[in-house]
Amino acid sequence: MVYQPFMSRDLRRADLKGLLTEALERTGGNYRLVVRLFNMPDADYKRFLNFLRTYGCHLPYRTFRAEAGTARSIRVVA
Repeated sequence: MVYQPFMSRDLRRADLKGLLTEALERTGGNYRLVVRLFNMPDADYKRFLNFLRTYGCHLPYRTFRAEAGTARSIRVVA
């Protein structure tokens, strides 16, 4: 979803980080749910993380984790 636009320079690093920030906020810092939110197959989880790390777009998940006892929900539309 983001690889091709990023590689063709239609999507800048700042834009990708913005999308990722919003997704991590919605998922409570869960990258596995981000993969689903981006409508990617679960099998692409590691490839997605490697892509983010390679291009300096990986964000620390801990900054998005909810405080203890606070539950977050996400609705993924298929």
